[in-house]
Amino acid sequence: MSKDIFIKIYRLSVGMLILAAIVVQFLTFKQKAVDYFSYFTILSNLFVAFALINSTFKITGQRRADIIRGAATLYILITGLGFIILLGGKNDEFIFWVNITLHYFAPIVMSADWILTPSVKIHFKQSLIWILFLVIYLIYSLIRGAITSWYPYEFLNPTVIGYQGVIGYAASVLIGAIILSSIIVKISDGKNALQN
Repeated sequence: MSKDIFIKIYRLSVGMLILAAIVVQFLTFKQKAVDYFSYFTILSNLFVAFALINSTFKITGQRRADIIRGAATLYILITGLGFIILLGGKNDEFIFWVNITLHYFAPIVMSADWILTPSVKIHFKQSLIWILFLVIYLIYSLIRGAITSWYPYEFLNPTVIGYQGVIGYAASVLIGAIILSSIIVKISDGKNALQN
């Protein structure tokens, strides 16, 4: 089996596993569907699944596929690190294997995929657009939370920690995201330097 075929098989397999985990958890979710898809964990893992399947079949072309893969790596790292740091690694709502898949397995596999497989050179300015999704997500969560009184995470709930606390957490996440983006770009630079 060639290296290219192996990469395609594992990317497709991991992408399908993540989709299966999301579907299984959704079928047991007792709240509104819109609440389920308002969790960053779900959105980031959907993005990862798309990025891996897209990279398998080159649906968007190589360059766009790699930029999407870089963004997916950022989002899933935020999910994994946020789960451990901000939520203490605790989740009583998710099925055990789903929790492991979405919060641990996906971040590890996606990070390894970015580090170990080739990608086009990505400039730091290009990576900053990845941050835009995080900003939109934070704004969406706060506006919808103010309307429905439901927030996906306690650290985004101003009725619990106040708006000053929410701003502090949001700023920390965005700063962390910029740092992670720069690392992802540096890895891309390093891979291209080795190839040349």
